[in-house]
Amino acid sequence: AMVLTPEEKDMIGEIGNIAMGSAATTLSMILGRDIHITVPTVREEKMKNVKSDFSGEQVVVSVEYTEGLEGLNVLVLDKKLVAVIADLMMGGSGEVETEELDEIKLSAVGEAMNQMMGSAATSLSELLGITINISPPKVEILNFDDPNTQFPPVTDNPEKDVAVVEFEMEIEGLPKSKFYQVISADLVKKMYEYFTKKQSEA
Repeated sequence: AMVLTPEEKDMIGEIGNIAMGSAATTLSMILGRDIHITVPTVREEKMKNVKSDFSGEQVVVSVEYTEGLEGLNVLVLDKKLVAVIADLMMGGSGEVETEELDEIKLSAVGEAMNQMMGSAATSLSELLGITINISPPKVEILNFDDPNTQFPPVTDNPEKDVAVVEFEMEIEGLPKSKFYQVISADLVKKMYEYFTKKQSEA
């Protein structure tokens, strides 16, 4: 049985749209290119099934809430998209021959993610009416074809539900690419509480 109500799913989509919109604005300032992120789709599944949604090497960005909310906010990005972002940050055209990411590229992307997730947290603070702080994002390459790969613990219990929010990003002049946000259903419910309280006060 699903644990998220349609209202909670709508809210997480709406919040994702606004927060990622402000993250995209930040990224477009860093890269000097227009960036468009589509309105996301939201689905719910068990934590234990999330890993099988992805294959091959992906870049996983984990951000922990240190104030205002509790839990982990995890992004899964196509390795190619990350290589493109790294290339643009380093003054390239974004038309990459290889998806290989070395330490220099990863740290460049880490810096971009830091600024992006910072602005997403700021807009989330405004939407929920609470002060939110986050840890610096942890950026890693995970191979989803390896059975031993541990997906970040969005929830401690594999049987629990998570929301998987799917976005599409288009960087000016380059092909579209999908990326995903994974957050626990419990955290979504908590956000919904704050969100509805803020709406009723407004």
